[in-house]
Amino acid sequence: MKKYTEKELLRVMIKEHKIKTIYLDNAQMKQLFNVCDRTLHRWRNAGKLPYERKDKKGKIYYKLHEILNSMQSLP
Repeated sequence: MKKYTEKELLRVMIKEHKIKTIYLDNAQMKQLFNVCDRTLHRWRNAGKLPYERKDKKGKIYYKLHEILNSMQSLP
């Protein structure tokens, strides 16, 4: 049996529609990429990081499958 990394496992589960959407918040994104708030802000403004605001407070969320897709398109 093939062992999957967490990233590969999430990608397979999303493709098979076992998980529709996983949302990450800023704290999770900072931890994932080991960056600060300002870096995430720059990436959002540059259009490198797809995001959306889902609640009335304006909290920012990132869809994991969109992040993985944008990472694949990087050289």
